[in-house]
Amino acid sequence: MPISQLTTFKNKGTVPVLVVLQKIDEIAEFIVKNDSYYILGQGSNLIINPNTKIKTFAKISPDSSQFKISNTKIKVGAGFSISKLLTIVQEHSLSGLEFAAGVPTTLGGMIAMNFGCWGQEISKLVERVHVITEAGERYWLSNEELSFGYRKSIFSTNSWIIVEAELNLSKGSIARIRKEIATNIEKRLRSQPLNQRTFGSIFKNPQGSYAAKLIEESGLKGYEYKNVKISEQHANFMVNLGDAGFDDVLGFIDFIRLKVREKTGFNLELEVKTIK
Repeated sequence: MPISQLTTFKNKGTVPVLVVLQKIDEIAEFIVKNDSYYILGQGSNLIINPNTKIKTFAKISPDSSQFKISNTKIKVGAGFSISKLLTIVQEHSLSGLEFAAGVPTTLGGMIAMNFGCWGQEISKLVERVHVITEAGERYWLSNEELSFGYRKSIFSTNSWIIVEAELNLSKGSIARIRKEIATNIEKRLRSQPLNQRTFGSIFKNPQGSYAAKLIEESGLKGYEYKNVKISEQHANFMVNLGDAGFDDVLGFIDFIRLKVREKTGFNLELEVKTIK
């Protein structure tokens, strides 16, 4: 399976096997039977080494669990794209997810990394999450048990799989929700290279500053390195110029870190996930 079909960055190379898991029982069975796997979302925050030792990549079908709305609460499968979820919640006059409009990710991926922007985070909406452990055991974990922090959660330090989540949204007018979604998509397209091959933010924002600002101050905005480039729209976005390899990306990341450290004294921490 070409990596270009699994991630938004579309670096060159292939992986051995991709399976799509259709039901929760199937997910649990897969986890127990496989000792080397990685569960993919939409691959929008990911770069994959084609020489990885991981044997199987898997995706969770958006239809793996029953979709249910009760008043302002919504239960939905982790494989749902945010785009599809926004379409549904706005039809039910449910507000809260508008800040995520235009982000090419699944709900599970967004929760695992505690996605946030513009002063909002997905953790503020999560009531509880249904997980499957490495042993195939299933649990519902409350928000308090998920150890949410800046761009991290309990899933940052273990290999449990999110299969469902329950969100608590709020009532709002359909017209206002639609307008805010459209505004946020336009804002993203204007400020981020989302129509290009990119994996989103390269680095987390360090305390007291912003990664994009530090990269720009280091003279790297628009800088090209082999087959990759720092976006001229947003300095914390890396763009695949067409034939980027995994090693090209890691080499460029090391180069950026070094230059930023030399120029500003900040040590940048990766936000993008690397599958080595």
